[in-house]
Amino acid sequence: TFSGLSGENSIIAEKTGFDAASYQISTFTSSLEINLTYSISGNVYVGTKSISGAVVTVGTKTATTDANGKFELSGISGTFTISCEKQGYTFDTQTNLFGSQKLTFIAKYTISGYVKSGNTAVALADITLFVENSTETKTTKSDSNGYFEFVGLSGTTSIIVEKSGYTSAELAGIVDSNSNIEFDLSYSY
Repeated sequence: TFSGLSGENSIIAEKTGFDAASYQISTFTSSLEINLTYSISGNVYVGTKSISGAVVTVGTKTATTDANGKFELSGISGTFTISCEKQGYTFDTQTNLFGSQKLTFIAKYTISGYVKSGNTAVALADITLFVENSTETKTTKSDSNGYFEFVGLSGTTSIIVEKSGYTSAELAGIVDSNSNIEFDLSYSY
């Protein structure tokens, strides 16, 4: 509450974690509504690799991550939902957030491809493929066209391909979306 003020006055509203708001007042009314805003910042990663060019959105405000995967949005007010998008990746939306935040988005990606016989280049169906990383192991089988797909992976991943009667194969160190993987398995004698 202010009283006894006349002429032109400045009111500055400050609160830890929020951006300061300044108002110039020359005529006083019975009330003044002050809306404080805040900034949010963070990083976008796949495993430990920064992702540049991801679009982070809060309401109508957007920011694109820089070469180091960093973003910053200012002028945010109230409770917010934040999302992140980049082709080839999926991200969890973060909801019901309030106030200045430092956020991290961890990307999930898809790996797909084909398994073929190295001897004949024929698609191999029913081949078991394993994906392993530090947090999970997933298994799938190739379809009748030799196609396989792993969705929702994160971190550094390895794929192991096994089929009785064929040599096994492994591709290690995958940290990104890749839909051009082809395994050529050879008969083991």
